[in-house]
Amino acid sequence: ALDFTALAELDITIEGDLGAGEDEATLALGDLAEGASVTFEANLGRDSDELAVTVDGEIAEGAELVVEAEGERGDDEVSVEVNGDVADDATLEVAFDGERGNDTLDVVVDGDVGENAAVEVAFDGERGNDEAAVEITGDLGEDAAVEVTLDGERGDDILDVVVDGDLAEGATAEVEFDGERGDDEAAVEITGDIAEGATVDIAFDGERGDDEAVVEVLGDVAEDAELLVDIAGGRGEDMLDLAVEGDIAEGATVELAFDGDRGDDVASLSMPGEVDEDADIEVSLNGGPGENELTLEPEDLADLIGIDVGEFEIA
Repeated sequence: ALDFTALAELDITIEGDLGAGEDEATLALGDLAEGASVTFEANLGRDSDELAVTVDGEIAEGAELVVEAEGERGDDEVSVEVNGDVADDATLEVAFDGERGNDTLDVVVDGDVGENAAVEVAFDGERGNDEAAVEITGDLGEDAAVEVTLDGERGDDILDVVVDGDLAEGATAEVEFDGERGDDEAAVEITGDIAEGATVDIAFDGERGDDEAVVEVLGDVAEDAELLVDIAGGRGEDMLDLAVEGDIAEGATVELAFDGDRGDDVASLSMPGEVDEDADIEVSLNGGPGENELTLEPEDLADLIGIDVGEFEIA
């Protein structure tokens, strides 16, 4: 266990090799002061190991925290928690290569992501049933960027991403999930508004297996904002649930592509808010061979925004 909570300014790289055995490693930090840089590189060894990194405060302006972990064999768990903001121009970067085993990654930012700040999370699960969860409890500032990537490879993999706040002008939230083989699940929730010039871009390739994707945007999509969702279920009985609960403004872009491929697929599309007639909405549905079912809210949504339902039968 390493405790640096008493140190405000750091420029340090820490390397750890847990070796054989079921081990636990912790790194505790206080506020990362302006311009500070901390890199923690950990080899978790061959057994089921746990790594916990905690920042008991903010990552200040221009500061950087990088956590890189390699799991090798075993059911490994990595958690990174920031109990404060990722301030303007600051960076939080987490990379976890789980290799073999049922691995878990949990990243929490209990605060805002400031202007031009970046939160980057990459998880390569390889073999095993892997789970990744990323939660940001605050807003994304102007030109802030959140990028989450999960390469699940073999196994039944789960990805859960929550941004519990607004996206300011120019902010981006990008989620990419390649599930490959297995019954995979992806859930993305944006609770706030997507402001002018902001972008939410979600891509999920389930490949083989019975896959599920749920995307919820609870706020408004403003003029010149973009909501892009591309779901490829691949072979299997796949499910898509997309809900945009708020209003969609003039000049906003909403693009949805769902390719269910082979299998009996189920899709649900909900836009109960006010949709401006000059919003740019494009929906592409390909159910493929199988008994495919589509639920719309409101029921006349296909006529309102001009959806070609393709091989889907409206429930």
